[in-house]
Amino acid sequence: MQAPEVIADIADDLEIACRAVAQAGTLALEHWQRGPLSWDKSDGSPVSEGDIAVNQLLHDTLGRERPDYGWLSEETPDDPARLARRRVWIADPIDGTRDFIAGGKDWCIALALLEDGRPILAIVSCPARDEVFIARHGEGAYRNRQRLTVRDGRRLAEANIVATRSVLARLGKAGGTGPRLALSLRLCRIAEGQSDAAVATTPKHDWDLAPGDLMVREAGGRVSTADGAPFLFNRRETRQAGLIAAPPRLHQDIVDRLRAT
Repeated sequence: MQAPEVIADIADDLEIACRAVAQAGTLALEHWQRGPLSWDKSDGSPVSEGDIAVNQLLHDTLGRERPDYGWLSEETPDDPARLARRRVWIADPIDGTRDFIAGGKDWCIALALLEDGRPILAIVSCPARDEVFIARHGEGAYRNRQRLTVRDGRRLAEANIVATRSVLARLGKAGGTGPRLALSLRLCRIAEGQSDAAVATTPKHDWDLAPGDLMVREAGGRVSTADGAPFLFNRRETRQAGLIAAPPRLHQDIVDRLRAT
């Protein structure tokens, strides 16, 4: 990590981030409403001109305001200089690109600020649904200024878990809700109590997880890798070993069941 320095107050960072995401939301809506041009990346995943434009806006705006912070994004070539930064912005400019391209409403702009590898603020904006989720370390999670709380009390047998059929089978569940939503939005829905848990055993990228990680934890839940370990972001490797996000007791039930299968 870099040498000790004067770190800006998180409230100032949050204000800067909110302004940047609001501007990005306006820009994204313009592309979404007219139908963005799109193409496939080398890994076969889709990307659109909206993804690129939003990424550039966030990168330029946040970089201008906080030139000493690092940057990690799905749509920017990785710069190892971030590894020496104590604070790092991490962004998924359009999470849910397929839905964005198709004209659906379940896409979002996801941004978090990391400090020493852990998120200290997060914003997930869903412009097409006029929803903004905000979390700040130690200050709770909110949707449009309404405080969020995970839906606690359900055990594994009755819980509504978002996962693939193969994962649900390992958990002893025959049905459930498949992973259709953008990952950041899946985690926000857990934070607000609309669903109980999200589970994945395949690797996930840092930018898919960091904003929702803080959102769920600030709403009273737990988030970890598929083997129960807490996330540490901004490492050289930008992927994590799966995901479990749920209220505390259910989280432990899921960890125990996956370890046993």
